[in-house]
Amino acid sequence: MISSSQIQEQIRTALTQLESVEAAWLGGSAAFNRTDEYSDFDIRVLAAKEYSNEIYEKVENALRKLSPIAKQHIVTKHSLAGCYQRFYWLENTSPYLVIDFVIVQENVLYPFLEQNRHGIPVILFDKNNKIKPHHSNADLLANFSARIPEIISEFKVLSSILVERAVIRNRFAEAVHFYHTRVLSLLLELLRARHCPIRQDFGVRYIHWDLPKEICEQVDVLYAVSNFEDLKTRLTQAQKLFWQTADEINKY
Repeated sequence: MISSSQIQEQIRTALTQLESVEAAWLGGSAAFNRTDEYSDFDIRVLAAKEYSNEIYEKVENALRKLSPIAKQHIVTKHSLAGCYQRFYWLENTSPYLVIDFVIVQENVLYPFLEQNRHGIPVILFDKNNKIKPHHSNADLLANFSARIPEIISEFKVLSSILVERAVIRNRFAEAVHFYHTRVLSLLLELLRARHCPIRQDFGVRYIHWDLPKEICEQVDVLYAVSNFEDLKTRLTQAQKLFWQTADEINKY
């Protein structure tokens, strides 16, 4: 079975042969030193947009020398303009080993290197010394803090109405949808604002590292909904935790 270290060396060797690639580094679990047998392989490459096709062709040819590419997904519009992303699954590897390959243009490099949000990059090579991890600037935290009143207002107005109305109408899927989008998502954002504000926008990602153990256990329970009675109970519990957290934030 092909290992992630073999994939890393194959990609690194291929990329160093391209003048268009200035740097390559690992993010994700590797950047936090938390890699296990279920981790993705998250690789980031610094290069200009016009070289993206050349880079992907080089990388895909290199991967095929290791193994056939079983599946591939091309992200047509990345959440951050100036980035180009593809996912690969190889045969003869762990079924959980996803290669997440992102080409990053220099004008959007800054947020990728925020070490308090994304960890310390594992640099494969850096031709011009441009991969310099740093801490997020104060504006980001200020923007997160400014959003707290909006979170509380939205929760106060919409958290119960949309869910309870769907329950009354006997529309379970709709009720669960609003429970996730109008209750749990806002609760998670507020919990992060209280315990890990630098990653306030990360949703459920990394919560078992970012939030206290007892809070994570409560959140796990809140996601366990299989019928209307569960939903009613969990909604009450979620509301209680939300307002407790809001009170704690107001005290600081």
